[in-house]
Amino acid sequence: CFDSLPQRYTYEKGRSYGVLLEWDRAGWLDFSALGTVNQGRRGYATPSGSGTCDGCESTIVGVGLLGGSRWNLHRRVELSLAAGPEVLFFSGDAVSTGENAPPTTEVSISPRWAIGGVAAAGMAVRTRPGEALRVTLAYRGFEPKYESSGSTSFESVPIRQLAWTVGYTFTVRGAR
Repeated sequence: CFDSLPQRYTYEKGRSYGVLLEWDRAGWLDFSALGTVNQGRRGYATPSGSGTCDGCESTIVGVGLLGGSRWNLHRRVELSLAAGPEVLFFSGDAVSTGENAPPTTEVSISPRWAIGGVAAAGMAVRTRPGEALRVTLAYRGFEPKYESSGSTSFESVPIRQLAWTVGYTFTVRGAR
């Protein structure tokens, strides 16, 4: 039995790890590089509900380049805003299983590379010279393309993520 309605694989959030390197320039425009690794899981979905799949672990590696600015709000408090493009690499394939799934179909992400966008807003409180406690809220968006090895069609579903982080930063000041 062939289901002509588009099927889709959904992305279930998992753990994320990252590092942010910033270049604080003397002018109004600062630059930063963001590297992330997201470990999640894809799920299977049909118009009638969700299903299961095998080998659905998914790792997304992202590298973003952001431009932004900082403003001192108080003697020790700083606000920062940044945005820019992000290049993403997707790993892992998935195989649909279960009684609600169409005939067993292997689905790959193709191409494995995509370009998305990332924006962040942060607030830092300096605790000591060169050190600060920072809270950041970030939004990223991207759209992986799925390719089926069978006759079932899979639609692309945009992934939108809202993440917050709390961290302690160390600043090395160079000559300006």
